[in-house]
Amino acid sequence: MDDDDLRRGRPSLHRRFDEATAVLAGDALLTLGFDVLANMEAAPGVALESVRVLAEAAGTGGLITGQALDLEYTGRGERGELAIVERIHEFKTARLIAAAMEIGALSAWVGMPPSDDALARVRRAGHLAGSAFQIVDDLLDLAGDATTLGKTPRKDVARGKLTFPAVTGRSVAEQAVRDRIESALASLPEAGGTPLAALLAFVETRRS
Repeated sequence: MDDDDLRRGRPSLHRRFDEATAVLAGDALLTLGFDVLANMEAAPGVALESVRVLAEAAGTGGLITGQALDLEYTGRGERGELAIVERIHEFKTARLIAAAMEIGALSAWVGMPPSDDALARVRRAGHLAGSAFQIVDDLLDLAGDATTLGKTPRKDVARGKLTFPAVTGRSVAEQAVRDRIESALASLPEAGGTPLAALLAFVETRRS
């Protein structure tokens, strides 16, 4: 749907093969996610709840609506409003990353299930990290190069996509990333010094 020639430095599937193959591959991978969750070894009820969490984040309650909004507003560029950008980021990216973190919390728990408060904090951290991830994507499109990015730089600008820096400017977007990652880490103080904390910090510093 981004219609780029490259992904991770290789020809996009719809370029290497055709659009129908690319759509079917996406369908297959999405379905595989539910298969993996349904068959994982976990405490009773965890697999079912994990499937529900993913379905909500990947369907019309998340990814699908976010991608539809992204397509709808492509071509409007700087005429967009920040609230619309944040809504696209929330649905398209943040809800899916939050779901991954929530499923991780559910499946890793031993003994009593995580409390509602613990899950709420995990979801909040995931939403913040997901929003930051998408803003970084927008920034990399402006400043990255094809070798580092693995895709065509400034593609968003050329297509008039509605992005965070297009609405706010680059410096505000960079500060928004820092603020979101800081808030995400603050939501999970017990994660300090763990791989999860390092992963959240990487969202801010990644270059591809």
